[in-house]
Amino acid sequence: KNNVSFGFSFKELLETSGKKRALVWGRMLYEMSLCLKKKIPIVIFSGASKPSELVSKNVLLAFGELLGLRPEDSKKALSFVQGNVLKRIG
Repeated sequence: KNNVSFGFSFKELLETSGKKRALVWGRMLYEMSLCLKKKIPIVIFSGASKPSELVSKNVLLAFGELLGLRPEDSKKALSFVQGNVLKRIG
């Protein structure tokens, strides 16, 4: 309707540890439950700002599943960004 999506950055988890990581993880799980409930499109990305921070597609797929997505929805969350970028370029 409003052409809005919600993103989850894997880097956000990597940059934290201990209690702070637990808080970030809990917030992500809560936000995911809201997105699923309201049917908001979800985007999963590495959040890398340099090549050494990049993670594989399989890691991002597992991240999506841990957040509560089904495997097929996790794949859609990865391809959502790519598809929209290609639409804007083409």
